[in-house]
Amino acid sequence: MAEEKPQTIQQLENSKKKLRRKLVASARNIIANEVGLSVGVWNISRVMVWLRNEGVDIDFPVFEAYQKAVIETPSGKERLNCSREALRRYDLGLNQTNLEFHDKIIDACFEIIARYTKKE
Repeated sequence: MAEEKPQTIQQLENSKKKLRRKLVASARNIIANEVGLSVGVWNISRVMVWLRNEGVDIDFPVFEAYQKAVIETPSGKERLNCSREALRRYDLGLNQTNLEFHDKIIDACFEIIARYTKKE
């Protein structure tokens, strides 16, 4: 196996740092209500996949559980294809899911901030 060049190792570490900063920023956005819960969870889940691809062991199962719970709820522009009545039904379910997961997601966001804002 070829040995990695030092610059390549440094680039990998820089990439991981950048992704950790994105993760923390997304967690802060959720806590500050700058994004909705579903958008914030989607952002965090996406960054966690990227971190895992970079070899970072990261696991916050509440985000995956939330996504599974809302998988059949239209989001974004999909909502434009729904009638008012359908949106009301979807939103009732989404609001209940948000209430169910809110505290767990906020706790996980605080854990992300505590864990990944340490001096690098």
